[in-house]
Amino acid sequence: MKDILLESPTRFLSMNAPKGVHIKALPGNLEAVSNQDILLHTSEGMLLLNSESVRLSKLPEGQMGGGTQELYEVCACPSGKLYISRAGMMSTCHQNQDC
Repeated sequence: MKDILLESPTRFLSMNAPKGVHIKALPGNLEAVSNQDILLHTSEGMLLLNSESVRLSKLPEGQMGGGTQELYEVCACPSGKLYISRAGMMSTCHQNQDC
């Protein structure tokens, strides 16, 4: 079995279909790499990450961590920017002004 490679070294790459685009890699990995942004957009639905684990590495930590534990919560700004904040007894997301 051979790998499938989609690339556009000079501009952008777009996949469109009237009934959607489905990508499946059962025996291996699916990797998307970009020097800039990777945008996933849905206009009438939701983005579903259905996995045993979802990793968001390199999220910035909020300026004002609330707890002393090594537990964190993922916070979202109105703009959609994500960051982590040290977890407390209650949410500490509202204490941060990183948006």
